[in-house]
Amino acid sequence: MGCASSQAEGSDTQQSSGQQHQLGPSLGQQGAKYAVPVTDEHDRSQTQNESGSNGLSGTASCPPSTQATTTTATLQSDESFRLKKDAADAAALVHSTLDRITKLMQAFAGVKAERSTSLLLRRLLDLILTDVSATFACVQAFAPDGSMSLLVASVGSPEWSDKNRVQSLGKEGARQAAEVVWGNRQFLEWNAADGDDELFRLPSDWQLLLSTMPHLKRISAAPIFIAEELTGVLTIATNSSVQLPSSLVVWRSYMLLLAANIATRLKDSAILQHLGS
Repeated sequence: MGCASSQAEGSDTQQSSGQQHQLGPSLGQQGAKYAVPVTDEHDRSQTQNESGSNGLSGTASCPPSTQATTTTATLQSDESFRLKKDAADAAALVHSTLDRITKLMQAFAGVKAERSTSLLLRRLLDLILTDVSATFACVQAFAPDGSMSLLVASVGSPEWSDKNRVQSLGKEGARQAAEVVWGNRQFLEWNAADGDDELFRLPSDWQLLLSTMPHLKRISAAPIFIAEELTGVLTIATNSSVQLPSSLVVWRSYMLLLAANIATRLKDSAILQHLGS
């Protein structure tokens, strides 16, 4: 029996030795970080975390889908903030312009009647130039058939005024701003921000104005209506350009309101009666 026992023990020893021999090369190939055999899911997870700490500083990377979602949310948040800011800026601009218009109308009301419509409108133009820091402004009246325009009042460029006191509209080879406004019955504008190419398409009288006042950045013309009848045009030139769409809308509204107020001064004037005779 002692021999059998000895043989059994020897067999067990050989089996144990064989198992160790089988584990030995595997551990040797995997390296020291797998010194403890992985026997269950908990140990495997812990071992992998320890392994990751060597190469990834212990931080798991986000899946690509999660990163894309985070980026999209950030962009949407930035866009929402920008839109809200633009809306707030536009509202502030409108409020400021309405406040200026109100004060300007009050100043208009304080202008005493002059002995002529031209002198009265000149005083109004002076107020406008001061309000918007403009360098040129004029009011022209149309003949009922649109065949001509008469310069009623102007401030800022005597040379231009001398050459444009009376304009014959529809004349071949000439194209004045008043003629364009008469034809389309809409707001007309040149903005330096649009580029130099636009200079070649400017009305001839605006090209003359720019030659005498090269620092100008914007020229705008608003039609003057009495009821449904187009009776004149208000032109304002400034040294500042406007690029934002919201600013352009507010500026045009500002000029159209001024034109409507000037229309009340022209309505019963002898100038329109003379042009219509």
